[in-house]
Amino acid sequence: MKKKAILLDNTLSLIIAVAGLLILFFAAYAVFKIANANHDSENARALLDVLVGKINSVEDNSSANFTLQGFDAKTQWYFLGWGKNVKDAPEKCFFKSCLCTCPGTTIAFCQSSGFCRDIDKTEVNVKFYVMVDIPVGAPEAMDSGSTLESTTPYIQIQKNLMKIQVEKTKDALKIEHYTDRYLAEHKQ
Repeated sequence: MKKKAILLDNTLSLIIAVAGLLILFFAAYAVFKIANANHDSENARALLDVLVGKINSVEDNSSANFTLQGFDAKTQWYFLGWGKNVKDAPEKCFFKSCLCTCPGTTIAFCQSSGFCRDIDKTEVNVKFYVMVDIPVGAPEAMDSGSTLESTTPYIQIQKNLMKIQVEKTKDALKIEHYTDRYLAEHKQ
């Protein structure tokens, strides 16, 4: 009878130990996941602060080229901008021009999870120039197998170095990024 009691006590202790280890493992995983999500957000906020600092160093009626170090994130982040007179803008901008980093390309992403900085210009234009391959077998209206020039109103943050062109006038700010392929196609 004593052997059964010892075995039962040991089995119960073993089950409790395994359950405790599982709980500890899942708690550590949850903390790790939260820490990594915050890491992406902090990188996005820091990159926006760097870009705004570089923008502020450019005099009105001039332009400058800057290289920014992007970051590798679990979700894709973007630079977006809104002028003071744009009706559809994040509430964070509060009737001011702003530049934002957001984990998506919509106002909702910028409002809920993005970071915005006020810009002292009436207009803010953000553009990304890229070349897109048209797949073979595309509809007849497209030139199948060739490339298409595309422009978007946001800049996709790269995980490596990015060349950013900033142009300022008295009332406007223009921020542009060209992919290397786009630049190579337009040098010809």
